[in-house]
Amino acid sequence: KVIGKDQKDAGLVFDKGLNVIEGASDTGKSYIFQLIDYMFGGSKKPKNIGEARNYTEIRMQINTYDNKKYTFSRQFDDNNVYYAETDISDFDSKQTKKLRAKKDPRDDNNISCFLLGLTGLEGKKLKINARNVTREISFRDVATLCLIDESDIISEISPIYTNNLMDKTVEESLFKLMISGRDDDGLEAYEDPKIFKSKINGRLELIDEMLREKEKLITEINKQTRDLDFDELNLKIEEFTNAMNMSHNLVQEKEVERENIWKEIEALRSQLKQNEELSFRFKLLDKHYKSDLSRLDFINEGNQVINQIKQINCPTCGTLIKSGQIAGYKEINEKEFNISLTAESKNIQLKQKELEETMNQMNVEAGILNISLSEKMKQFESIDQYIANKLKPNININNSRILELLNKKTLISKLDVLKVEINNLAKEKKYYGDKLKEKQKKEPSAQLENNLSDKFVSEVEKLLREWHVVFKKVEFDKTTYDINIDNKPRKDHGKGLRAIYRSAFLIALMKYCILNDKAHPFLMVLDSPLTAYKKHDTTKEDEYDEDIQNYFYDSLSKISKDSSLQIIILENIEPSQVIKKRITFEHFSGNKISGRYGFYPLE
Repeated sequence: KVIGKDQKDAGLVFDKGLNVIEGASDTGKSYIFQLIDYMFGGSKKPKNIGEARNYTEIRMQINTYDNKKYTFSRQFDDNNVYYAETDISDFDSKQTKKLRAKKDPRDDNNISCFLLGLTGLEGKKLKINARNVTREISFRDVATLCLIDESDIISEISPIYTNNLMDKTVEESLFKLMISGRDDDGLEAYEDPKIFKSKINGRLELIDEMLREKEKLITEINKQTRDLDFDELNLKIEEFTNAMNMSHNLVQEKEVERENIWKEIEALRSQLKQNEELSFRFKLLDKHYKSDLSRLDFINEGNQVINQIKQINCPTCGTLIKSGQIAGYKEINEKEFNISLTAESKNIQLKQKELEETMNQMNVEAGILNISLSEKMKQFESIDQYIANKLKPNININNSRILELLNKKTLISKLDVLKVEINNLAKEKKYYGDKLKEKQKKEPSAQLENNLSDKFVSEVEKLLREWHVVFKKVEFDKTTYDINIDNKPRKDHGKGLRAIYRSAFLIALMKYCILNDKAHPFLMVLDSPLTAYKKHDTTKEDEYDEDIQNYFYDSLSKISKDSSLQIIILENIEPSQVIKKRITFEHFSGNKISGRYGFYPLE
């Protein structure tokens, strides 16, 4: 349906099976076709007719054959389509998702990919040229086989072709896909001839440049190695190698000797460190002894001072103690005290003397250790200088001479390699030169297997017989991708029969796909398939005298509304009353007084 603000909705309901919209000219039948095509991602918007001036939005509900419902919405001037999985009557209450109307190979979020997903054709590849280049299928490709307007219906070109010659290969690939179920994914593509030649010429230029560089390098090497003999180089390399090895052995011996001296140095340093630590501790001990002696002297002097005091107060109560009261105690304690003090002083002095002797001995040992350490350091530095200043320079000189000789030897060997490379480049140059002269391979379009085209033609013949078209044989022409009727190409018939045959071709393709389980939208919209047909005047000798249009409707009306096929016919020719009862039928009267005038309601 089409809606607009403050406007009565304009719409139609189609069912499975046959649907016929019949009526007078200029009542909107072809406009309905344009609406359907536009909603299926067509770039050309419906014709701007007067009746539609206040309408802004098209809505279309699609029911899939697995009972899903999708409603799509598109403004007349919008490049986006919005949809929701719902019935068309509930669309306004649902949250919608956006799809681009135009297919984008970099993004699947478009109406084409959505519809292809419903038909089972999403992601299929179609060949687009003789070089086997492919692209993804678009629903606009498929639309050429199921949406046929009033000008295409009578066209002389094959039903699978559009008027764009550039699309001929891809249209043949699409038909092959529909018939066989096989796409062109996996084809090995050939390069564009211009690009191919450009790459070959570029490669030839590179080869020429490489040849010039290698020939120049050969000239330079010949100058550097002009008077050199390969065997003589080997003898000199051996001589310098032996000299360098001797120097290496001497270095290793001296390094072992240096390492042993270093271990002795470390041991001497360790002994000196221990000596220093002991000396430090002994000095502390001597200081302690001196402190103890000073303490004893202080005690002795204090005792003498106390003896000179005449009156003494009791330390407990403070009462004056008479000297006579403590005389006995004082005499006894003072004597013992002096003996003890003298003994301890002598003991400390003895230890102090022993300590002094020990410290003197340690100082002597430290002097000896320092002398030994100094001598070892001199030995270490002497060996180190000998290695650094004598042996290693000899090694470096010999190594430089060896490298120089090896480089010259490599240059001589490289001459042979360069000659082989030049020979290979010459062969490669000839190969690419020959490739440049070759005509690039082009793959013809894949031909349909005879059994598949025969099955398809059988469906065409069934329809034509049901429509009471008189013929003997229908054949599929693999060069024109069209049918020949009794050896006469379809294009050579009048436009009325061309329309009949084109309809039979496309409906037969749809039936073939459903019978052989091939992917197809299973929808066919035909605009004016019968209008151009006029039957011949009949005589008693004619093989038929009935109207093909009536048999056409009768045959298609037998497609059940429970089937998985839908055909929509937009026509000026009205089916019989019997047929109308079996189909979904809408009549546009073109009369403002009676019946439905056209697609849009009258104001």
